[in-house]
Amino acid sequence: MNEKEALRRLARGDEVALGWFIDRYAAYVGAVLHSVTGGAMTAQDREEAASDVFVAFWQSGDRVQPGKAKAYLAAIARNKAKMFLRKSNIELPLEGDVLSVAGEDMEQGLEEREQREILYRAVLSMGQPDREIFLRYYYYCQPVGDIAARLQMKPATVKTRLHRGRARLKEILTQGGYTVED
Repeated sequence: MNEKEALRRLARGDEVALGWFIDRYAAYVGAVLHSVTGGAMTAQDREEAASDVFVAFWQSGDRVQPGKAKAYLAAIARNKAKMFLRKSNIELPLEGDVLSVAGEDMEQGLEEREQREILYRAVLSMGQPDREIFLRYYYYCQPVGDIAARLQMKPATVKTRLHRGRARLKEILTQGGYTVED
């Protein structure tokens, strides 16, 4: 079974199709939940939230386009994780407020943190609607078509703005002496 067939069957309520998605994406959904909550969820909480993600996916499976299932699951998982944090009254520090040192190499950890801070500031310095497009696409994993519809733009315009944004970020990071891979 491929994704297109699984989505078609899922829209008809086929539990085997749901199992197909669970087999392929359960670990990914768990990783998204863990990443968003900063590890604040217990294994049991994460398992329950992952179940909720797949139930929501099953209920809305008829709206998922082929090739977009992974992004759709990620969006649901992020929303479930954020709901968990709100209900638990857990506030996580902003990524820039956390000092994380990569293993034994403290200097490398500090360089990575500095690069993340520069990237974060660069994204925040983008004007609107570029900043919103960039955040929606890279943080919220929204498809270009959805972003275009939301912002009343053509998909080609959104793609062009993403391309220019990546080029600008590359320029900023390169000027800072960082190596940037295409």
